[in-house]
Amino acid sequence: MFAFNINNNFIGVLVDFISIPVTVGFTSATSVIIVASQLKGLLGLKISSQGFVDTLIKVFQNIGNMSLWDTGMSISCIAILLLFRVINESLYKSFNIFIIAGIFSL
Repeated sequence: MFAFNINNNFIGVLVDFISIPVTVGFTSATSVIIVASQLKGLLGLKISSQGFVDTLIKVFQNIGNMSLWDTGMSISCIAILLLFRVINESLYKSFNIFIIAGIFSL
């Protein structure tokens, strides 16, 4: 456990030496790869692929075979998660107002 902790701290120090554009580019590329790998599940496609480009090719080739139920469920779940995010942000702002008002009322 001690060696694992030292290793993690050392890697964190090394990341500080990598420029911000490289870090942002790496993060963006990773998110694009993750989205591409999840497309077949979001659309309900029963395909097997190996790699990023192969996944995109097979998804576009089989777009006519997508399951409407899976796609509808995916879109509704994403919409609900985005709605929760908006609700959370608005509640957080109003909660902060109540805390500040409570502090000043003391």
